[in-house]
Amino acid sequence: YASSIDDILEDEEHYADQLKEYLFYAEALRAVCRKHELMQYDLEMAAQDLASKKQQCEELATG
Repeated sequence: YASSIDDILEDEEHYADQLKEYLFYAEALRAVCRKHELMQYDLEMAAQDLASKKQQCEELATG
């Protein structure tokens, strides 16, 4: 009886370890997605800034 309990506990530990790995993977993937979102936002802000500065240059050039 004790050996079967040990086997069950060992299997449970194995499954728990796999779940931990999936959790770490999901957290890493979430971090990558968040970084991508932030970089995309920075890119969009830079594009808007560039468009604004181009418009200012054109307005200054035409007087």
